[in-house]
Amino acid sequence: MRRLVPSTDCVQQDEDVSQLPTVNGLTPKPGDLKYADTDGNNRIDGNDRVILGSIQPDIVYGFSTQLSWRNLDFSASFAGSYGNEVYNALGRRLELTNDSYNVLSTVKDSWTAERGGNTLPLASNARPIGYIDSRYVQSASYLKLRNLTIGYTLKVESLKLKVERLRIYATASNLFTITPYKGYDPEVASGTDSGAYPSSRSFVFGINISL
Repeated sequence: MRRLVPSTDCVQQDEDVSQLPTVNGLTPKPGDLKYADTDGNNRIDGNDRVILGSIQPDIVYGFSTQLSWRNLDFSASFAGSYGNEVYNALGRRLELTNDSYNVLSTVKDSWTAERGGNTLPLASNARPIGYIDSRYVQSASYLKLRNLTIGYTLKVESLKLKVERLRIYATASNLFTITPYKGYDPEVASGTDSGAYPSSRSFVFGINISL
């Protein structure tokens, strides 16, 4: 993962800003995001960037099962990863209030003078401090149900068609994903999610005929 500036919380209305490190020579204001002064020189600049996480998972895993009972059969396959992070570039873009995009619903929790808050800084269509910060480096661990198939087999006696067996089945792909990631899909090859289309969910119904 690239070197980014860690963020902490937001400057509050009654906070003594003179005690905060300057950011590129500017004194933070209430509603601004606070950054971690990692090198201890009482100012925030490019030297405060640190490596935050890795796009490489600690573990990549998968498992499957296949069961049958009388005429009914069932199979499922799962896949997942653990320990990797993704930079949610799309989320950062959609939490900036401007005229180009619809924004995320999380913007309603932005800092205000009345209620304060640390979820998001003051909603604005400009970023006077443009550091890419740690809020958008998010866990991309996941568990996906890749494939689920349910089938039912019927014995058929037909001399005319010579059909011996008929199996009806339904298959669903990418049925669900369990993940803490806040974007569309944690499975991002580059480690940066700029809005890649998520894995599509599909359903297939079919019939197998044995003669």
